[in-house]
Amino acid sequence: MLHVVLSLLLVVPGMMGNTVGYLGKSVNLSSESNSTLKIIKIEWSIFSNPTWIATYKDNVINTNRLQQFENRLRLNSSTGDLEIRDLKKTDEMEYSVLIKYDTETQHNNKVKLIVTGKDINYNHYSY
Repeated sequence: MLHVVLSLLLVVPGMMGNTVGYLGKSVNLSSESNSTLKIIKIEWSIFSNPTWIATYKDNVINTNRLQQFENRLRLNSSTGDLEIRDLKKTDEMEYSVLIKYDTETQHNNKVKLIVTGKDINYNHYSY
């Protein structure tokens, strides 16, 4: 008898959400990953080609893949979240993340980053 074993790769699509960040500040882009699973690979990208901006594989984090983001990214290898520091107007775009788990499943998510120049702080107002 011939036994054929098929390994199915489950893909769990995420939904696109908007995140607002402020010029010169930091913002966290959520991967919306499953916190109960062990992450073995992360790929944050921009554009549709895709252009990787931050990756994690074989316990190595690489956040200096693109000059536009040089020394401004921090990737959390436990959650898959990406922090962008010192926001610029050119950072406003759609970001995609692909996360692979040790269970042979993977997760995709897209985040639309909106960068604004005004940080509204209601504590400065008196009533």
